[in-house]
Amino acid sequence: MLTTRNILLLSIFFFFTNCGNEDNGASVSIDRSAMLSDIGNYIILPGYQSLQAAEEELSQAINAFTSEPTEASLATAKEKFKTTYLAWQKVNMFEFGPAEQNLLRSSVNIYPLDDEAVENNIESGSYDLETLANNDTKGFPAIDYLLFSKEPAALLEDYTTAELAPNRKKYLQDVTQAIHGKVATVTHAWEEEGGDYLHTFIASTGLDAGSSTSMMVNAMVLQLEKFTRNGKVAIPLGKLSGGVPRPLASEAYYSGISQVLLAENLKAFERLFQGIGLQDTQNRKSLSDYLIELNRKDLSDKIAGYFTTANAEIGELNGPIAEEVNSNQEQVERVYTEIQSLVLLLKNDLTSAMGISISYVDNDGD
Repeated sequence: MLTTRNILLLSIFFFFTNCGNEDNGASVSIDRSAMLSDIGNYIILPGYQSLQAAEEELSQAINAFTSEPTEASLATAKEKFKTTYLAWQKVNMFEFGPAEQNLLRSSVNIYPLDDEAVENNIESGSYDLETLANNDTKGFPAIDYLLFSKEPAALLEDYTTAELAPNRKKYLQDVTQAIHGKVATVTHAWEEEGGDYLHTFIASTGLDAGSSTSMMVNAMVLQLEKFTRNGKVAIPLGKLSGGVPRPLASEAYYSGISQVLLAENLKAFERLFQGIGLQDTQNRKSLSDYLIELNRKDLSDKIAGYFTTANAEIGELNGPIAEEVNSNQEQVERVYTEIQSLVLLLKNDLTSAMGISISYVDNDGD
């Protein structure tokens, strides 16, 4: 039989139990639709549209170059390539929904490139870029190789007087068109006149594994951990090869713009976290705001601080990652450390505060 004293103790217990749950993202009533709407309308969709526009200009430049290979047309193609590669850095953290369904990342940016396989494809003239075996022979890394692997004069010979010049031109065109097709498909799927995935994204306001917030945060953390921290920094630095640097494994090895790509990518993560639109500087509803609504301004400020520090450390790099891992290794190590801190904050603290589970396979214990 419950006594008055027992009832009082139980009431106190349930009161503090309920209070303890208030900071969990799953139990606090917060309107996520406004955040999803702002992120979708002002960051994700404009990001894909910007990438598509840049890729269309790249395709035109590649067609002009292969039609008439000159120093001028080569220079234009190189410049358009860099612009498009930078645009990719602003959306590569959105590998869910249409991007995941169309295998966008593995279609456009698997590196290091297998340049020997590329040359074999060019020589044979027979290849299927959609096969798994050709994942590391296409995308931006392939264009990087095909436009930057030699000095301009020698490279122009490969596209004019060399025996395999017609095959090389066709391969460059095919690789470029493959990127164009994937980017156009994903962008159209987000647009209202296409698949209108934007509407689906905004309407899915839960926190379960299939919800927009969960998929977005998982994709964000996955990109930062596996492809930004590891792919752009840790692997070239030798973190996964017993401390032996692997400069050839760096992104954009031939064009030498890996530092610029890394900087742009981390800034894109920061804009996503802070809710800064792609085409303006207005702060909109964001993950940072979400944390503040959960009474976790301390965590929001901490993450923002690490973004600032990581950006500053990247700014201290003197050149391409492929060179820096040998000549400026301590600075690359500092960059790695700051990005690693961000990974831990987002993967552990952010997801815990929001009530989100990491759903991708984790093999390295972070």
